[in-house]
Amino acid sequence: MEKLLKPYTIIPSELYVHRDADRQVRVIIEDMGRPGYVLVSRQMGKTNLLLNAIKELKTQSDIFVYVDLSNYFKSAKECFENIVDTAIETNFHKLSTIENEILEKRKIMGDIPAHKQHSLELRTILRTIPGKLVIILDEIDALTKTDYSDQIFSQIRSVYFSRINFPEFSRLTYLLSGVMEPKEIIKDPKISPFNIGQKIFLNDFSFEEFKLFLSKANLKITKEILERIFYWANGNPRMTWDICSEVENMNNKKITTIDIDNLIKDMYLSVFDKPPIDNIRELVKEDKELRNSIIEIEFLKGNAISDTIKSKLYLSGIINYESDNIKIKNNIIKNALNYDWIRTLEEKDKGLFQFGLEQHAKKRYSEALRLFENYLLVNSLKDKEKSLGYFYAASSASSLRDYKKSISYLDNVKVDERDSLYYPTLLLKSSSYYFNDQVQKSLEFLKIIIHSNKKDEIYFQAKTNYASFIFSIDDKSSESKQIFFEVLNDDCLSISSFELEFINYTKSVCYYNLAKLLFNENKVEQAKSYITLSIDTSVALTMPIKYLTLYNFTININDKKDILSDLIKLIKKEKLIPSDTINGTQLEYTTSDLYTLIVNCFSIDPQGLFLEIIPEISNLSSDSFSENFFNFALTVLESKNQQLGLNLLSFLLDFSDENFPIDENVRYKSIKNILIYNKSRVPDVLLSEYFMLFSELDNTFVDSWDISIFAQLIIGKIKLKEYNNARKYIDIIKTKETIFKSKFPLDYLIILNLNLQINIDQSEFNIAKSYAYEIIDILNKNPKSSSSATIAGASLEIIKNNAEYVLRIRSNNKQDPFLVSKVYSRNSIVKVRYFDGTILETKYKKVINDLLNKKCAILE
Repeated sequence: MEKLLKPYTIIPSELYVHRDADRQVRVIIEDMGRPGYVLVSRQMGKTNLLLNAIKELKTQSDIFVYVDLSNYFKSAKECFENIVDTAIETNFHKLSTIENEILEKRKIMGDIPAHKQHSLELRTILRTIPGKLVIILDEIDALTKTDYSDQIFSQIRSVYFSRINFPEFSRLTYLLSGVMEPKEIIKDPKISPFNIGQKIFLNDFSFEEFKLFLSKANLKITKEILERIFYWANGNPRMTWDICSEVENMNNKKITTIDIDNLIKDMYLSVFDKPPIDNIRELVKEDKELRNSIIEIEFLKGNAISDTIKSKLYLSGIINYESDNIKIKNNIIKNALNYDWIRTLEEKDKGLFQFGLEQHAKKRYSEALRLFENYLLVNSLKDKEKSLGYFYAASSASSLRDYKKSISYLDNVKVDERDSLYYPTLLLKSSSYYFNDQVQKSLEFLKIIIHSNKKDEIYFQAKTNYASFIFSIDDKSSESKQIFFEVLNDDCLSISSFELEFINYTKSVCYYNLAKLLFNENKVEQAKSYITLSIDTSVALTMPIKYLTLYNFTININDKKDILSDLIKLIKKEKLIPSDTINGTQLEYTTSDLYTLIVNCFSIDPQGLFLEIIPEISNLSSDSFSENFFNFALTVLESKNQQLGLNLLSFLLDFSDENFPIDENVRYKSIKNILIYNKSRVPDVLLSEYFMLFSELDNTFVDSWDISIFAQLIIGKIKLKEYNNARKYIDIIKTKETIFKSKFPLDYLIILNLNLQINIDQSEFNIAKSYAYEIIDILNKNPKSSSSATIAGASLEIIKNNAEYVLRIRSNNKQDPFLVSKVYSRNSIVKVRYFDGTILETKYKKVINDLLNKKCAILE
């Protein structure tokens, strides 16, 4: 078969895939109301977009002129004349009559301004044709190398405002294209502000557009391979074309997802020299702003990136232009710009200690700890430098709740009372020892700070911590209450040397703890008033836990709803993102607080408040919304409230929102957990979907829980003697038999054991023996086969005994080994063995029915 996906410069029409940008270009040209500006990174198909527009939209009456501005001209006059000359040369059959006229006028016009000469020539062309004149200026960013860029934009702008005087300009429009914003090209926006252009963003193929491309390319691949290519390239046109071209070369063999992964690695993630990766990495290497923004995205702070930086990321080919979803556009680029590579650039640029301080200030404590630990390995450090390194390493470890490591680093901080680091070290030691369950030692460090009576920030932090730590030991402590009031009434706290934020924070902590103390004393109304004071003096990041505490203090349902509603508004307004690290306080907004809020909303108002808060789940990690919601539901499910967890999973399965689609693998995992935990009968429609997803999804998602689910279903059908239905379940699980035998061989024995049982019950003894041999073979190949671990109610020992028994049993009737070889009286004592491994010695009359039903066999 002829190869279709060749390395074309211009994509053939039969392989061209339309995107939303094509629709926008069509509207620009049909309306003629304003110029269009195709703003896109390199290798995204902008030139093909423009040329395809010419092919599809040009009529016999029209003239379309394509000009590549990367060809350098000395002046605006030369640039304008080139546009007109190109129009005549490429449409000579229509404009031959005016060529000499235009050339003669150029000779006699002399020093006429370039823009005026250009306007006259354009009007001459428009008077000659009945239709439209569409001028396409590609690589417009090349004008940055000229000193006449403003004249070009000014002239384009004037065309649209001159229509009132020269109506023929209503048939002229421009389509510009480049990798820079016009405002970055224009040198003096006061002279030529280009504020009339309509931006056209050329994003990647959608999944449906990608499938259309495969259809046009006549590339026959499985659904699994199709999804794997899209997983990596996510519709990037250049990458998609190049990857599929290589797959086209492999089409004579059976391709696996591993083949695709290896192909991606070889093409893009080994030497990084293939477009567009080579260009993107070079841009990032040279641009600190790009590096910083990629780090922000890595740490889930992408939505905080400014529009200017977002535009730079888009034009560098790193993100698609989606206003509310800032993420690296595909997994190839994400891997090529991996954090380890970015980090090495930053470390080289700033140094370990300075970069560590930046990460610490941004609360990226894992990264900060790594940097400080590497810094401490530098041999030439002075004692003071070492102490600083150990202090910040300890601070990072403490924020990550690794208090033992924090203490070990603090022991290496060599300071005395004369050092500025002395009291901060004692404060950090106190919290590390406290959370390491060494409360008394923690209090001793705080006493040293308090007795210094310095009345600075460290002093007040120490005093509030001291009272808080005592309160944690005795939740009705009068001493704790007294200290909180002392801090609130201390005049020194209000002096101008303190930042207002610190004063409010300190008061807020006192109010919050006093509220809890009063609540424990059953002074509920006073407690609520103090919580309100705490909220009023809080920074946004510490408010959620206080609202949730107020919620717990409140009984009235409507009041509870109002509290949750206010908290949701706060989180959305302040764009709060939960964290699991500590930054000097236990009161900051955490994942646990968000989980508590969601559970409360689901319990109290599932159709209102709950639907308002669940989009916040997207802030938990870089995973999809559905993956984050599933992990949240699983956390609830594995806690004591299983029913609530099951309700949340059921909600997720029924949830429908185009902004938050549910991944198929998440649906599969959700249904699987419902089947595992649900004690009541699962609806048939849910079971059917589970079977479908089990068969269709990648083997990555199957595990031993699937074996357990199928085993229980098969056992249920065997008990009802519905052997055909039991075999249907066995046939389904056998579609993944290879992966189960490879990864979970001992667990899979239960399926083989159940198959063995069905064969015996159905008098299929030869088949039973084949399964028995298979069981023994698996046990022999796995040294742990002697384990007594229970799998779906049957231990490995019982399964082994079953198989061995089937292989050695002898009978006078070769077709039925469960028929006895001699006659017993009703009261004869016999020894029988049941299929679950139970051996029983009893009177023959008590087991005769079980023998007839093949539930057991006599051990002769």
